[in-house]
Amino acid sequence: MNFYKTISQSTLSTAVTVLVGLIITKVTSNVIGPEGTAINGQFSAYQNLLVLVGTGLLANGLVRQVSRNKKES
Repeated sequence: MNFYKTISQSTLSTAVTVLVGLIITKVTSNVIGPEGTAINGQFSAYQNLLVLVGTGLLANGLVRQVSRNKKES
């Protein structure tokens, strides 16, 4: 694929993602209010933290098991 075509598609994808995020945040704040939006944001941050911890532990265990099995082979 062409370098400039890749950059333009990536830029368009990022712009659409940001625009959709802003629209969803605006609709959410109108429906459940600013307090609800803040609680939703806190929940999202907590959920991302749990995913990060789980993924990190899984990756660490996976690397450990692969290195042990490589030594035994």
